[in-house]
Amino acid sequence: MKMEKYQLFEDPGHAWLQVTKKELTELNIADKITSYSYMDKKYAYLEEDLDLTTFLDAKFKFEEEKKNFCNCCMTAVYQERSKIRNFDNYQVTYNTTELQEKFKVISFLAPYVFVVRISDGKKGTLQFNHSPRIYYNFMETE
Repeated sequence: MKMEKYQLFEDPGHAWLQVTKKELTELNIADKITSYSYMDKKYAYLEEDLDLTTFLDAKFKFEEEKKNFCNCCMTAVYQERSKIRNFDNYQVTYNTTELQEKFKVISFLAPYVFVVRISDGKKGTLQFNHSPRIYYNFMETE
């Protein structure tokens, strides 16, 4: 099985795997990536400690596949200070309809809404803006 190649950006303090936002959506994990990762228009740059594991767990079912991916399919790009640090933090935003599809709303306390994420039952908060009404920055509370 031929796997696509990915770039791993590294600097002295951290590393990030470049993945298309489209792939995160296809793997159904776009809303599970934390704000410790970064993004530009097309790509998410998944931080190595949590979000890279979330990606690998969604993409591969067996440990051997994960090891093979890490050994053969990532090309490292080292920079003294990675350009990734200048990108926007990763963030998924939801309109009201998307909020209702992805979360069960428990209560509002501006600028927060307390929710349960339907896909995995995780409780947390989202922040929201009034105009335009958007919800963002899911933070798990338990």
